[in-house]
Amino acid sequence: HSFDSRVHNVMPIFNPPSGTPGPQGIQGIPGIGVFGIDGDDGADGFPGVQGPQGIQGPQGIPGTG
Repeated sequence: HSFDSRVHNVMPIFNPPSGTPGPQGIQGIPGIGVFGIDGDDGADGFPGVQGPQGIQGPQGIPGTG
């Protein structure tokens, strides 16, 4: 049978550590300006898009002790 109510009511004594944070997203590559025609300087490229934040690791399971 299920021990759900017992697990939720007991104080978690021996908790595993929380999950590790995910890795930082990769930094976007900066854009490179193209040289303009007729001696004008090319416009700067658009800055790279910031990489997505790493996924947060799972929370440790509460101890049942």
